[in-house]
Amino acid sequence: MNEITTRISEYNDFFTAVAIIGFLFTEQFAVSKITLTWWSWLLVIIAVDFTYYWMHRIEHERRILWAVHSVHHATNADYIDKNYGGILIIWDRLFGTYQAENEKPIYGLTTQLGSSNPLTINFREFRTIYTDVIHAESASHKASYAFGRTGWQPRRCPQQTVDK
Repeated sequence: MNEITTRISEYNDFFTAVAIIGFLFTEQFAVSKITLTWWSWLLVIIAVDFTYYWMHRIEHERRILWAVHSVHHATNADYIDKNYGGILIIWDRLFGTYQAENEKPIYGLTTQLGSSNPLTINFREFRTIYTDVIHAESASHKASYAFGRTGWQPRRCPQQTVDK
């Protein structure tokens, strides 16, 4: 498992470096400049944390984005899809996603993969989405399986019995 963790860490480091280098080259295209003061840094930190909250929440709630996001939260039912904030807890409190730690978190996956192959681990959800999409009954169901909330399932109408 340590090898997998190391590879994921290297992967994240690479893309962080790419993002930083990208920002350095795109600065010349900025529409305006913000003077660097203590209050501009404070506003930037708040803005970044706010956007991180929404990015993190959407990544967890939209299945196609969850497929490219590593699992790092507890599997306890009360803790799933909670506490998305990065620095400030205020966003979770404002948007109703805060959950106090009431029991010891159990970390891992809600469904075990049965493999330690990094390709299986990283692409399993894409395969599952593909299977759901090709077996879907309608175009709207296909779209919902791919882009809907994690765990989305079509409503099933219960069969009605006719009293005689």
